[in-house]
Amino acid sequence: MIFERGQTIVRRHLYPDGRVGSVLCGRVVSDDEHGLALWVEAGSQVMRRVDGAGRPTRQLSSSPRCG
Repeated sequence: MIFERGQTIVRRHLYPDGRVGSVLCGRVVSDDEHGLALWVEAGSQVMRRVDGAGRPTRQLSSSPRCG
C-alpha cells in the first residue's frame, strides 16, 4: 500500500511477536521505494511501551534475572 502525500496516518511499530511497541500519528511527506517519511508535529502524543517504573522497554535487558 502506498500512502498519498499529505494523508494523515497512524503508524504502529510492532515487535516480531506482534506486540505493539509504539504508536504515532503523522502526515505523509513521501512513501516510495526509499521508505515512508512522516512529519510529526512537535508536542504530538506518542504511545510507547514502558515498564512499571516508566523506563522504555527497549532499554531492558533481554536476559532473565534470577535471585
